Amino acid sequence: MIYLDITKNVNGDLLQQELLIAGLETEVTVYSYPEGQKIQLNNVEESDRALAQSIYDVHIAPAPTEPTIEQKLAAAGLTIDDLKSALGL
Repeated sequence: MIYLDITKNVNGDLLQQELLIAGLETEVTVYSYPEGQKIQLNNVEESDRALAQSIYDVHIAPAPTEPTIEQKLAAAGLTIDDLKSALGL
């Protein structure tokens, strides 16, 4: 098991697929620490660190999408109809 420092946005599932394509079968876990975030790569040996690091270096995670109005309302336990009713519409 090795750890890599996170210096950019990471999509763990996508990174795991990219590592698998390169022959590194692993489980990717992201941890947050006071000094920053790290990626834990299970089943990756120290001898494969350079390969794993190079795959991480070219990894491009999709930009997070902004939640829709419906998703924001649902997170608050509301619907569009609830909002309309509250606004008197």
